[in-house]
Amino acid sequence: MISMKNSIHTGALTSAVFGLATMAFFGIFYPYHIHFQEQSQLFEWTWKYFIDVVRVPGGFADWCGRFLTQFCYIPWLGAAIIAALLTALHHLTAKAGNASTAAGYAFSLIPAILALIFILDHKALLGGIAALTLSIAMALPIRNAGSKTRGTIAAIICTPVMYWLCGPLAIVFVAACFIRKGGSIAGGVIAAALLAACPFILESQLHLTLKSLLLGVHYYRYLGIFPTMLWVAAGAAVLCITAGLAGLMNRADSLPAGIATAAVILAGGGLAVALSANFDDENVMHYDYLAMTEQWDGILRLERSKPADRQASACCLNLALAKSGTLGDHIFNYRQGGTSGLFPKFAKTATNPLPTSEVFWQLGMVNICQYYVFEAQEAAGDFQKSGRCYKRLAQTNIVNHDYDVARKYLNALEHTVFYRGWARKNLALLSDETSVESDPVYGRMRKLRSHVKDEIYNENRIDVILGYLVEENPANSLAMDYLLCYELLDNNLNNFRYHIQNYKADRYPRFYQEGILMSWVDSGRSLRSLPAFISESNVKRFQAFIHDVQAGLGKEQLEKKYGNTFWFHALYN
Repeated sequence: MISMKNSIHTGALTSAVFGLATMAFFGIFYPYHIHFQEQSQLFEWTWKYFIDVVRVPGGFADWCGRFLTQFCYIPWLGAAIIAALLTALHHLTAKAGNASTAAGYAFSLIPAILALIFILDHKALLGGIAALTLSIAMALPIRNAGSKTRGTIAAIICTPVMYWLCGPLAIVFVAACFIRKGGSIAGGVIAAALLAACPFILESQLHLTLKSLLLGVHYYRYLGIFPTMLWVAAGAAVLCITAGLAGLMNRADSLPAGIATAAVILAGGGLAVALSANFDDENVMHYDYLAMTEQWDGILRLERSKPADRQASACCLNLALAKSGTLGDHIFNYRQGGTSGLFPKFAKTATNPLPTSEVFWQLGMVNICQYYVFEAQEAAGDFQKSGRCYKRLAQTNIVNHDYDVARKYLNALEHTVFYRGWARKNLALLSDETSVESDPVYGRMRKLRSHVKDEIYNENRIDVILGYLVEENPANSLAMDYLLCYELLDNNLNNFRYHIQNYKADRYPRFYQEGILMSWVDSGRSLRSLPAFISESNVKRFQAFIHDVQAGLGKEQLEKKYGNTFWFHALYN
């Protein structure tokens, strides 16, 4: 009895360590994946939304997953919820497998670890974990039915219901019901056959493909992709339940053996999580989050520890530099990849257009921002709406005086937990045009935006639209900085020479001076006639650069000395 109590206490300690470690991992190392999950859906507290979600197989588990995901708006709360869900999966697996030793509790942790690895993928949905957990939870009361016959009949009747609630992961429910001492083999075969028939029967009744009905409609963000790790976790759960009922998991009944087993599984699980996590994506999501929330100083601090090594993160970094007024002093200090560093090439995905849309919004390119955000939302693989996108689309329509369209987005946001207050505030604004005009956001955007040529858009000629913005509003210094830097990155000295004439500032940033120097030499003029604002140090460095090029220094040698100059970029791009 004492040994069993110690084993239970050790099992509870193992589960607590796992839960706390999971929460700490997501809260400290993976918070922006959590926030990405929340911004990729719009959970509405309405009956219509509930019916729309649960009307397909697995819809109830999906609704449960979405319900939990909405709280990921606060990353630490989301981390706690994910940890609690995975810990519940562990406890249910242990109970279904009759774990009674410390080693048994440790082995039953494996499905939860595999489920954790599944959710590391930002395209994985919590609905899959909810379906797996619910399948085991619903099997336990049926297994504990007093009568074998009654339990068998209940399991067979509940099988199609579980398929509707949880999707094809209901196979775990069937296995947990019938893989036990005294389980009915015939009943298990009938239940499995009934479960297998459900997708084929429902295919003709629902607007869903047989493949999606067999794989699961809402386990993964993109339909038709097999969620391998989720099914590995489900298989591991079935194996743990089978091994536990066969007495295999409880053979090592000594406490030291149980502690050693738990330590090995937790350490191995931690290593697997570290190797499976996509920290590069986490870094990009961090940059994007800071740009979305306009934390410009935060982006500049982040760059010091985690460089912006992708187009999306470089885009956010450049925006932060521009908002701090230092883009012209620093742009060539970072890898740009041409003009894509300012405006990443558009790709119709749920993630690619969003960082660029933040740049368009800040510049006053309202309609282009609206186009990018709308396309990002429509590219979502599971056809969900986005709280982040709805919020921005409401704003762009308010700026454009399209109040009826804006109300549609705001009315939907009003049915959420975390966007309700913002939506109500903006709905109240729409009843008074004076309030909209005096609003610090909408008033500013209406002054910045182009009123005649914002509709003209060509991804390869963004500088033309920037030119229109500056022409209509010379005070739009952000647009001017982007325009000049775009021409430098595009190595278009003719356009740079034309636009720099309209630059009005007390000092000229370093790279604008470098562009003027290069342009001055290209036009055949003497360096002695340079404007007074060109610094002597820049002139001397440019002369050294020209000397080294004429002396025949190779690209690698020049890059070491001048890699962070416009001149090197112009020479080799």
